[in-house]
Amino acid sequence: RPLHAIPSTVAGLYDLGLRHHVRSAAMAWWTEGALEPVPDWKLDRLAIRFALFGRERLGLEPGGRAVVMGRLGWLWPALDFAAMGFGVVPVGLEHDLSDDAVAFAFAEVAPRAAYATDAESASRLKRLRGAGRLGGATVVGEGLGEEEGVWPLAQVMDLAAILDTPERAQAFRAFSRQVAPESPALWHAGREGIVRLTHQAAMARTAPALRARPALEGDVA
Repeated sequence: RPLHAIPSTVAGLYDLGLRHHVRSAAMAWWTEGALEPVPDWKLDRLAIRFALFGRERLGLEPGGRAVVMGRLGWLWPALDFAAMGFGVVPVGLEHDLSDDAVAFAFAEVAPRAAYATDAESASRLKRLRGAGRLGGATVVGEGLGEEEGVWPLAQVMDLAAILDTPERAQAFRAFSRQVAPESPALWHAGREGIVRLTHQAAMARTAPALRARPALEGDVA
């Protein structure tokens, strides 16, 4: 539905968008020749569960960093919203950066965790971690085995579902409403270096689009 007032943070925008579960598809991904819809309730639970797992099992604290690397898919926005809702800074890495560029980005941002959005990126991050080029970051990704410093994505999702209680979910929502506009929102590492955006700066880019094209019933991203 159209926003009567645009919030000052990306976390607040997410909170408003997922406060009521009324859409059969909040997003849709093109997979295997067809669109796969992601209902708003499913997106909401994914974000909350990743946020809870990051805080309680990986030690992600407000102001800390979590890398998201790989191709764009359903996992990327879920991780972005999860991180920002608890004041963690998601750092996006383009999937085709060189190994040296990836290692440099890790040294610059010192993330506590790194999530891969596809199996190829997961294998690559595991290899770089084994070579000592990712610092102490824990790697989470599809197709990984269980070993020190590495979590299979499926296992993370199973454990995160156990953490998803009403009390913890409400704590996530409450925190997301208190994130300050001047706090870091997200970083992006590409060939031009690392771009850093506060919530205020991110919303300055987002708000004009929201005003120019208000949400209508049935909209899908």
